[in-house]
Amino acid sequence: YTEPVQLEGKHIGNLYLSVNYRSVLQEWLRFYALVMAGVLLVSVLLAANLTGRMQKLIADPVLHLAETSRQIGERNDYSVRSPLHGRGDELGVLARAFNHMLGRIQSQDVALNLSQQKLESLVNSIDGIVWEWNPHDCKFAYVSRQSERILGHQPEKWLKDAKFWDSIVHPDDLARVMAATQTCIE
Repeated sequence: YTEPVQLEGKHIGNLYLSVNYRSVLQEWLRFYALVMAGVLLVSVLLAANLTGRMQKLIADPVLHLAETSRQIGERNDYSVRSPLHGRGDELGVLARAFNHMLGRIQSQDVALNLSQQKLESLVNSIDGIVWEWNPHDCKFAYVSRQSERILGHQPEKWLKDAKFWDSIVHPDDLARVMAATQTCIE
């Protein structure tokens, strides 16, 4: 900045004012850098603290549900229940619904097993062979125990070998039996 200096109307010189703001700027920049570093440090510490708390509140219960699901899937044991049912939040609601679903599946599984036992008992009381055969892959899905008593062949042989039926049909009858089977399939 320059300003002329006059004394009694006569120009006696010039006033030069020079200010060096560089040191002030550097001081302010250091101050702002320290403030930003402090804010960043506090933010990181706060984020780490909140992350740990949120994991306990959200991730751990979800992992408990996943572990319960894994146990059920591996053992087919529908009596397993989630321990989170007592929570009062959304995860507690989810756990109660999950446990309710498991209870229904368990009841249905018990009823299905009982029904299957009754059906098996009925099938095994019939004086004949009951079987289920898949026409697409020509494999037996089920052969009753009477196959051994009536034909002399264990059910396991029928189930393991897709060509077992062809091997026990008389060669003179095989073409007619295969044609009749094809007609039934169509």
